[in-house]
Amino acid sequence: MDNYRQTIREIYGLQEFAIKLGLENIAYLCEKSGNPQKSYPTIHIAGTNGKGSTAFFIASFLQAHGLKVGLYTSPHLCDYRERIRINNQLIEAAFITDFWEKHKELIYERKATFFDTTTALGFSYFARNNVDVAVIETGLGGRLDSTNIIQPEIAVLTPVHFDHQKQLGNTLDFIAREKAGIIKPGAQIYCAPQPAEVLEVFLRHINQTTAFFYQPEITEIQLHEQTLDRMRFSVRFKTQPKEVRKFTSKQVGHFQVRNIVLAMLVARAFLEKKNIRFRFSAAQKILQE
Repeated sequence: MDNYRQTIREIYGLQEFAIKLGLENIAYLCEKSGNPQKSYPTIHIAGTNGKGSTAFFIASFLQAHGLKVGLYTSPHLCDYRERIRINNQLIEAAFITDFWEKHKELIYERKATFFDTTTALGFSYFARNNVDVAVIETGLGGRLDSTNIIQPEIAVLTPVHFDHQKQLGNTLDFIAREKAGIIKPGAQIYCAPQPAEVLEVFLRHINQTTAFFYQPEITEIQLHEQTLDRMRFSVRFKTQPKEVRKFTSKQVGHFQVRNIVLAMLVARAFLEKKNIRFRFSAAQKILQE
């Protein structure tokens, strides 16, 4: 445990290196680790609001269908290990220590940032444990975020508003362009409701071969009841006009309904690509836990 505490102190010490947007260091670290991020499918999430919540629900819904799911999010609340999980179990302290000992000389040499290092660590942990899929949340922006060396099967865009303007720009147009950096050829795109100028930017990044699904166009959400500890809502899936599903959730708030439904769409799409039927009963169970 003393080794682990010292490791965490040294990793936190990397914060002395200023935020450096760019993919050179993370690409180099991953190459030296055998490019672990290429060994499993990924779902990539960018946006301003609801990223963490949407990532959590996607991972939970996939796990409920029997998949071994990696989840990479930031920041953490209490424990550094919260950032990297498999089936909601925190990364093992021993793996962090071993990874650091193997790579710290290279990390210092490259002046790799705290986030570069943590991202490479997460990618390696998921590969070592043979996850079926990893759900990856961006840290800052998208285009130059360390996580953006992945080639996702699905990219998810949560609502975009003003954030990190020093790094991303002072207009929604500039910020949206950075977030749109996770849109890649071959990936399905699922997008939450957006301000008109943000949606316009995203659509400019879509080519003819990209499947783009805009949440308001494919679902209709109705919140029926909300109390301090639960809410009831229904979803009509417009691609199947008669498909209306009702849910009760311990998560409350209209914004949370949007996150949940977006996560359902993404999880369902991923499972269908793997010939696994999405069970709404499994999703309902997650929402009541």
